[in-house]
Amino acid sequence: MTEQNGARHRRLDIRLGAPVIARGNDDIGKVDRVVASPGTGEVLGIVVRKGLLLRRDVVIPIELVSEADEYQVRVDERVERLNEFPEYREGEFVTADSDWRSPQGH
Repeated sequence: MTEQNGARHRRLDIRLGAPVIARGNDDIGKVDRVVASPGTGEVLGIVVRKGLLLRRDVVIPIELVSEADEYQVRVDERVERLNEFPEYREGEFVTADSDWRSPQGH
């Protein structure tokens, strides 16, 4: 996935099941889903399943993902703040087809 943020472009390799590491090197859980806009396919965030430090499943905005590779995803926020994020509720999102891929450039 390539994210555009102003003139900045970056490539993130977000893998389902990858550990998510918060600022301070806290392992907060695992990537469960990727949230994308149904109209454009633009990636908006990731769903992280609760772990030892994360009290509930949350959607983390893609802007907070500082890096991602085949081994882990790093987010630029402390676990205490992430615990204040709204809880992920599956019924509020539409599930993509199993063969869905993010469009080129997103």
